[in-house]
Formats: sequence, C-alpha cells, structure tokens
Amino acid sequence: MKKLSIASLIAFSALSVFAWDNMPKIVADATAVVEANTPADVIKASLEAVSTGVQDPNLDRNKNFEQQENAFIKTWVATEASFYYGNPKMDKSKRNEFVSACVSAYKNIKGKDLKSKEQKIFLLGLMQNCPSEKSIDLLKGTLGDKDKDIADAARMALQQNPEKSVSTILVNAKSKDKVLASGLVNAQATRAYDKKAAPTKIKAFQEEKSSSLNHGASLIAAKGWYSKDSFEEQKQKITAKDKGAIRRALESDNSRDMIYAIQFAVEDPSMMETLKASYAKRDDVVKAWVLTALGDTGTPAARDFIINALKETDSDNVRLGGAWALSCIGDEQSGFAAIDLHKAVWGNGHIRNLVEYSVRSMKPSKALDNAILEGVKNFDRSCIRLAGARGLTEALPNIVKAIKENKERGDACGAFRELGTMKDFLKFIETAIEINDNWLNREVFQMMNHFSLAIYDTDVAPTTEALDKLQEKATAKGVNLPWDRMKDLVKYKGKLPRK
Repeated sequence: MKKLSIASLIAFSALSVFAWDNMPKIVADATAVVEANTPADVIKASLEAVSTGVQDPNLDRNKNFEQQENAFIKTWVATEASFYYGNPKMDKSKRNEFVSACVSAYKNIKGKDLKSKEQKIFLLGLMQNCPSEKSIDLLKGTLGDKDKDIADAARMALQQNPEKSVSTILVNAKSKDKVLASGLVNAQATRAYDKKAAPTKIKAFQEEKSSSLNHGASLIAAKGWYSKDSFEEQKQKITAKDKGAIRRALESDNSRDMIYAIQFAVEDPSMMETLKASYAKRDDVVKAWVLTALGDTGTPAARDFIINALKETDSDNVRLGGAWALSCIGDEQSGFAAIDLHKAVWGNGHIRNLVEYSVRSMKPSKALDNAILEGVKNFDRSCIRLAGARGLTEALPNIVKAIKENKERGDACGAFRELGTMKDFLKFIETAIEINDNWLNREVFQMMNHFSLAIYDTDVAPTTEALDKLQEKATAKGVNLPWDRMKDLVKYKGKLPRK
C-alpha cells in the first residue's frame, strides 16, 4: 500500500500545477481522441502510460517532467472516455463496448508487480465511472482478490453499478478483513433498500452495542430501514431539542450520536457538565471531530468550549480539529486563540500551516492585527509567520529589519515572500549585497523564482535594468549571485523554456 501511494503521489504532485492550468484544454483534446479511436485503443494507450507513475521515490521530476506530463494526458484520455461512455444518455451498446474493452484489458494483465497492480486499479476506476452489466461478473470475482486495494476498488465499482443483481452480490459478499467488510456494508448504503428489504446482517450490526466498523457502517446504511432506536429517530428528537434525547446521546457510547447532539447541548447551560464529562472520556480522534462539529455552529458558546479544550490538550489530532474549528468561527477571540495555538504547535509543521490558514481566514480585527504587528517588532517568529499569512504589509519594514539583524531570518524571508512586491525585492537584493552572507545570497535566488512569476502581465525592462545596476554594485563588492539565471527568470516571467 505504501509503495502504491508513493508512486501515485509522485505522478500527481509533479503535474498538479500543470493539470490545474491546462485542464480545460486537456479535457477537450481527450474527448476528441475518444471520439476518433476505439475504446480498446484508448485503453491500451492509457495502460502503457499508467506505469510511468510507478517511479523511484527519488525521481528527479524536473528531468522527467515531459514524460510525466505526457503520461498524465494519456491516462486522462481513458478517464475522460469512462465519463463519456458512462453518460446515462449514451447508447447502451457503445457503453457496453467500452466496458467490455476494460474487462478484456483487465483479464490480459498477468503480472503481480506494482505496475500490474496500478493498471488493474486504474481499470477498476474506469468501470466505476462507467457502470454496466458487462463488468459485473469480473467485479464479483475481484471482490475476493488477495490484494486488499484491488478488492476494495472492485467493491467501489460495484457500489456505483445500478443493476439489481449487484445488491445481492454485495449482501452475500464476505471478507475476513474488518476494513473491507465495513466497506461492503457501506456499499449497501448506496442501494435503494426499503425497510422490508433491509438485509438481516445489517439489522444485526445495528443492534451491536459497540463502536465496531461494521456497526458504524450499518448506521450509515440504515436510512430508516430499521426503526427501533435508529439514529434517524434519535436525530429527529435531538433536532427538536428534546433534552432527554440530547442527554442520552451525549452519554451514549456511540460517538456518532454524541457528535450530532453536541451542537444542541453546547447552547444549553444545564447540559454543560454532561457535555464536558462526555467529551473528557472520548479518545482524541473523536474529540477532534467534536471540535470541528462545534466550529460549524459558529456560536460564542461553541467558541468558548473550543478555546478551553485547546488549552487543556497537547494532542495533535485535537489541535488539528481545533484549528479548523477556529477558522470556521473566525471572530476576534478565535484569532487570539489561534495565535496561542500557533506558538504551541510550532514543532509540528502540518498543524502550524493549518493554524496559519485559520488566522488568514479570520474576520477583520484591528486588535488581532495589532497584536501580531507588536510581536513582529519583537522578532517573535510566530507573529512574523502570521503577519505573512494575514497579509499585514505594515509588518514589512520590521521583517526586513529581522533579516538584516539575523533574527528568525528563515521565517522572516518566508513572510517577505508573502508580503513583498518586486520593487520590495529589488531593495532586498541590495540589502543582501551589503550583508554578503552566503545563506542570504542563496535565499535571494530562491526568492527570484517566486517574484518573477508575479510579473507575468508587466514590462520586464525596468526590472532587468535594475538587476544590471545591482550586478555592477555586487561585482564591485565581490558578491557572487546567479545573475544570468535571475535575469532569465525575469525575461521569461518565471517560466523558463525547456531546453
């Protein structure tokens, strides 16, 4: 599983910007290819390209970008074909022809290596996008594949298939793996059962007094099939603010009931002690979901609960949920709490970045901004980063001062990228020349990569002239910078041509 994820991420991360910028054209071109070729030819070309994503994790994507780009386009053609033929208005015979080609290609894959695995999962994804009776037999057999990823991909494809026989297949399918078994129960949730047709084992799972995966999946699958103490029945009472139902949900061992009820309980002072006791006994993952659920309410009472919960925890999961919840509420008190949280999670870059997003999304507040600006004056590294996230251009002089005095220089340079313009950056280069520090000189080049992208719609001549003057000054002082490369970045507005 790990190798597959790495390979897939490599292929995607190398192309994410390319795909985002060029997707409309890619889709249009792919549709034209689909219409001009047989399904079998389209699938054959895409399968050859799929294996390109199975690369060494240390792949130099700059050297192999064109190869990755072409592979992405070829695989997208088949993906586009699956949507094209999967359109409900498509002629059934044409849809069946495409799916039959997918089935044939799948059966012809004989290997058991990573390349073969990715090709199989790719084909199963096409069959998910284009459901047809022609794929049912293959998918039914593949449900029992020894590879869990392949088995689950088959389950997802069956899940989207509207043929009546598929419901029976999903009900009768078994798996010793708890996660796969839960997936089968979830798949049944997408089928159009009524109360009388609810499978017996779904009822059995619902009656479990546990937090097993199958119990949780069966509750999702219920949709009112089984009314005795069903979640839907409880939800109606909770929504109607039935205090007894809310209290029972808070005290329940079923965390899903508790999370749903909490948004009603937090506004009722008489429920607060029950709420706190229920929250305290939950594991950290559930606590995180509780905070995100409270964040969605946007109320002062919910905010106060979230802030207090964050003060009392050092759990990464809870802090992640809290950071997101604060961003949803977004008022001044949430902003100050986010500043405290940012300092507390400094060692965890993932949470720190989320908190910065949270502060960026807070509502306008002079008090919040002034607190951050005051921290920047004192070279507080947290406030320096938050000033960049918040877009506080007033902090720029003090950020430059921090760079000059080598105070939290790395974070200050990051904030400078967020706040500065090309004009500011040219002054920054002059500062770097005066200091002539190797670290800062390297940072200048990295910043040029960033700032050159910002001149896409302006005349580059003034910037080039300014660089010429700076180069003369640097040469006189014996400061070495990659001037040719920097000027090329300006000339081509941040997007160097391929060699």
